[in-house]
Amino acid sequence: MGCEQILTFEETEQFNRGQETQPKNLLLRTYKGLLSPDAKFTDTLIKSDSELIQKLRDYIPSRIEVENDKYDYNYDDDILTKTAKINFNEEYIIAINGVNNVLRVEENDGKYMIYHDNQPKEKNSYIALVVKKIDGFNPKFIFASPKRPFI
Repeated sequence: MGCEQILTFEETEQFNRGQETQPKNLLLRTYKGLLSPDAKFTDTLIKSDSELIQKLRDYIPSRIEVENDKYDYNYDDDILTKTAKINFNEEYIIAINGVNNVLRVEENDGKYMIYHDNQPKEKNSYIALVVKKIDGFNPKFIFASPKRPFI
């Protein structure tokens, strides 16, 4: 009968040494809403309050249809009502449309890599991804897999 050696690690760093670390998810919060049906919206990176107005808020309708030909104010949209608080010193927004759900956002070679569920969404819907700011003057974003055609 032999003795078995038991190893203990005082620090998790020693335990994790040699294991590949998981990329950090930069996605902090997600906001969803509707775009005006005739909007010429394009996926965009937003780096300031003024860009938020020009690149997203101007495309969100102030009134939406709640029933057949009955409209009400769009109170539930946090971007439109300005209840979404964004600290542009530490955060950016990536606004995209036609995607049902975003799972995570990682940094990949100085770009935001967006992982989504590959489920299409209506053209007049958007997702605003609040992400941790990465280094670089004008970072870009790419999709891990192409967006599917709109519903």
